[in-house]
Amino acid sequence: MNERIRLIVSLLLTKPDIKTMEMMQELNLTRKQVNYAIKILNFHLYELGVTPIKRKKNGGFEFSAEIKKVLLSNDKNRKGISSFDNNERLYLLIAYLLANPGYVSLIDLTEFLHYSRTTILTDISKAKSFVKKYNIEITYDRTKGYSLNGSSDQLMKIANHLIFKNMELVSRDDFEMAISNNKLIKFVKIFIIQFEKEFKAKFSDSYFDSLVILIAIILLRNCGKNFIGVEADSFVEQTYEYKYIKNYLQTHGKNIQIGWLKWITIEFLSANVYLKQKIQLNENDRKIVTFVHQMVESFISQTLVDIPNQMQFEHRLVNHLCPACFRVKYDLSTIAIVNMNIDENTKILADIIHQLIKPVEEWLGTPFPEAEIKLLAVYFGTNLIDNISTSTDLPRYHAVVVCSNGIILSQILMKELKKLFPELKIILALSAREFTETNLDFDVVFSTIPLSTTKKQYIITPNMSNQRKVELRYRVLNDLGISKLDSKVDDVIDVLKNYISSSEITKLREKIRLALVDTDEIGVNKSLPNLMYYIDKDAIILKNEFISWSEAIDLSTKPLMNKHKITQGYVDILKKDTDTPTNYSFLGKSMAIPHSKPENGVYSDGIGFLVSRKGILFPGGRVIHLVVPIAVLEGKKHYKAINQLAKIATNEKVIKKFLKADSTKDVYSILASYVESGDDKK
Repeated sequence: MNERIRLIVSLLLTKPDIKTMEMMQELNLTRKQVNYAIKILNFHLYELGVTPIKRKKNGGFEFSAEIKKVLLSNDKNRKGISSFDNNERLYLLIAYLLANPGYVSLIDLTEFLHYSRTTILTDISKAKSFVKKYNIEITYDRTKGYSLNGSSDQLMKIANHLIFKNMELVSRDDFEMAISNNKLIKFVKIFIIQFEKEFKAKFSDSYFDSLVILIAIILLRNCGKNFIGVEADSFVEQTYEYKYIKNYLQTHGKNIQIGWLKWITIEFLSANVYLKQKIQLNENDRKIVTFVHQMVESFISQTLVDIPNQMQFEHRLVNHLCPACFRVKYDLSTIAIVNMNIDENTKILADIIHQLIKPVEEWLGTPFPEAEIKLLAVYFGTNLIDNISTSTDLPRYHAVVVCSNGIILSQILMKELKKLFPELKIILALSAREFTETNLDFDVVFSTIPLSTTKKQYIITPNMSNQRKVELRYRVLNDLGISKLDSKVDDVIDVLKNYISSSEITKLREKIRLALVDTDEIGVNKSLPNLMYYIDKDAIILKNEFISWSEAIDLSTKPLMNKHKITQGYVDILKKDTDTPTNYSFLGKSMAIPHSKPENGVYSDGIGFLVSRKGILFPGGRVIHLVVPIAVLEGKKHYKAINQLAKIATNEKVIKKFLKADSTKDVYSILASYVESGDDKK
């Protein structure tokens, strides 16, 4: 329980009749900060099975004696109260300097943070070291005080770092207190809402709150005299958003300097949205739409998996990739990035995404960080769950997902929860703002943040471990009365109780419960088969003479036909698909991977492997040496094999070995040696 909640708890215990307004005045908090603290406290109480605090119509609070015991137990043995921990104090001090472009005195800082001069001086020393990493300097003048100095680029990078790495301070309005300009905050909120209306966009909850702080800081900095300007660049200036922002601010009497105008635009363009329907596309947008379509087509080609509702998927991906491109180009932090523990499937997908994203990286002039790649890989992967059948029984309960971090993560969470809870019908994903306005009838809400609701709610993250999934599954099903696990646990305990002590039984109960949960239902990943699982020795073909691309497909698929793994109809479709200008069935410069949907004539899994010393001219002008027809039935089982093929296709040394091989036996040995030695992982 954090210190602000403790302060509120103490006040409730000493003044049980206190009203919200009095609490705000006594603790110098906003209504939002009080509401948030009560919400967090109620969530803890709910977790403990204790009746939560309720609001009275007169603005007071109602809580039972049982709650008092919990609050008192949390409040005892405390000596002194501090509002923020050391890191929070450091970040708020820097935020205060960011929001005050002139000089601030030591007295200003002590009054803002409510700490002693000695503590604040120590914090200033730490802050100097912290901002130095951003090429920013905290200067001191004996008569004026302290000032934060640097270019607008560096100042905004540190501002983004502070905001997006400390979202709890944002949600509690602590950063707003650093700005301490209610009129400006109101102007900025209206500005963002008007921007949403103009561009048919809806920012995620976290980004909306963060944008308020960041844009307010920019407008305050714009008035400062110690501005170190930078030139705006065409990447930003050619956007419709830049022109709209410039006009809006001028219309409302804000004469914005060009460097800060650039950064307001960047903050808008790099923010995650839940929904965006652009009426006009600028040059950047059109390029990203093209990149996304090429990425998805290549992804389908390389993974051999169809994406349901491809146009809708591409639209959502554009909504994610547009802000991601601005984050990457301008090296910004983002709350969309999480340290995900990804499974083998997703690691393989990440390798594929690394290749697919290269044209975008070349366009931006900078590589995508690993965290952004992971996020894209997880997003692509979770969309494949639609191809996996679940229980056909009609779910008894309805659930919604609330995610404050944007559409990509909300979709990821929805897919994970659908897989984890086939007994539930997951209706849709909402932002917290949308949740407060919805009239949907549902039984359960899964949320990344505590919500004010009477429905059963469960806090989730996009990075749940298998144990966390097991625990969540048990708890939800048990709360809904679906699981009979507790009776099984009791049966085991009845057997053990005559042999172990009561204290040991208590310790064992949870372990037994977790052991009995069916982990197959939560998607615990098994090892995937490698490339050699799909390629038989007699599937290798070695050709020395010139052949046509059509002959190459006939020859390379013949071993699969002979073993009744595919039909002639499947071969005919491979030829038809290959002879089209939009064919994406290639890996690297020298490998063709003709393939089609399993329903077009696949009876069982298999891969052919033809090596041609003479180049084969394929439609579209590609010269190919390796023709590898692929036939697979299951949606995700083949990822590892396809990833190994992709790495072979870009390994010139291995390709040269294939072309110099004396026999099909040698080709098979080279292939097996490469795969089994783990060279594909290098």
